[in-house]
Amino acid sequence: MKKLTTALIAFLLSQTSSAKSPLSKLYGSWDLVEHGYFENEIFHPSGENLSGKLVYSPNNEMIVLITYDKDGKRETISYAGDLLLEDGNIVHHVKIAHHPKRVGRKEIRSYRLTKNQLILQASGKKRSYQITWKRSSP
Repeated sequence: MKKLTTALIAFLLSQTSSAKSPLSKLYGSWDLVEHGYFENEIFHPSGENLSGKLVYSPNNEMIVLITYDKDGKRETISYAGDLLLEDGNIVHHVKIAHHPKRVGRKEIRSYRLTKNQLILQASGKKRSYQITWKRSSP
C-alpha cells in the first residue's frame, strides 16, 4: 500500500508541475492556417492546398506534419522530437524527420499566443518564416 501511495503522489505532483509549466498553454492539437515566408516585408505562401497538424504533449514532446503543392509537386514537412522553452522561444529538438538533414537540429521559433491562435516565426539567412496555427476543436 505504501508503494501505491508513493506512486500516486509522484504522479499527482508530476501533473501539477506540468500544469504550471509555461508551455502548458501550448499543449494540445493545432491545425495549420498559413505557412510561408516574408521577403522585403511581403508575405509569400509556401504553396497551394496547405494542410497541417501540430501536436504539443504535456510530456514535452511534439510532432508536426505539413503538406502543400508547389510547382506541380506535393511537398511534405514532417518531424517529431522534444519541446522546450529557451530564452522565450519555442525549441523543437528534432529526433526523427522526413528529411534526414533535419535530425539532431534545434528548430528555434519565436511565438505569439492569442486565445485560439499560435504564430511561430523563424529567421533564416535571407527570409523570415511564419507559420500560423489555430487550436483544434475537441
